[in-house]
Amino acid sequence: MASVESLKFFLILFVCMIIIPYWFVYQQNITMVQPLSSVLNLQISPNFLMPISAMVVFNTIVLLIVSPILSAIATRFPIRYSTRLRNILGYLIFGLATLYLAVLETTRLRDVRLHGCFEQKVALKFYNASTISIFWQTPTHVLTGLSEWFVILNTMEIILKYAPEKIKTLSMGIIHASNATGYLIGTITMKAITTLF
Repeated sequence: MASVESLKFFLILFVCMIIIPYWFVYQQNITMVQPLSSVLNLQISPNFLMPISAMVVFNTIVLLIVSPILSAIATRFPIRYSTRLRNILGYLIFGLATLYLAVLETTRLRDVRLHGCFEQKVALKFYNASTISIFWQTPTHVLTGLSEWFVILNTMEIILKYAPEKIKTLSMGIIHASNATGYLIGTITMKAITTLF
């Protein structure tokens, strides 16, 4: 019995380690989004600029809308997606979010070359911003939210389903530790790259 419990625990550890690369890439994505946001047009009205951090609300909205819909589809139809397939889909969707961000940056640079830029004040600093609206970042946040459903919620579902009662709380802690590890690796990588180049 103890060996079965140990096996389940190591399965949980393995599942949590699989999402470390997700959090690593997630940290890189967030690192790209913030500077890009400050050089896009934040103006909604003559007297109001869109707060950069407010765009993350689209992640949450997608999770709130998509979670019940996809859960209903998964339970209604007999063919259920495997854990591995859900993780792969999550990574692919997140890859699309990052690719879209790269395309948006290329488009922004082209727009600056063609139409010039204007001075925009963000958090007491001035930036040379493009005329492209910050709302063009919405697809990135939507795709990121969708990928979170496939990767993160899927991982939590596995833990709730397979983790022994005694270690469920510990398993949730391990998820947060894998999150922190991914962020830490991402931060160290960025510092190393910045130092080298």
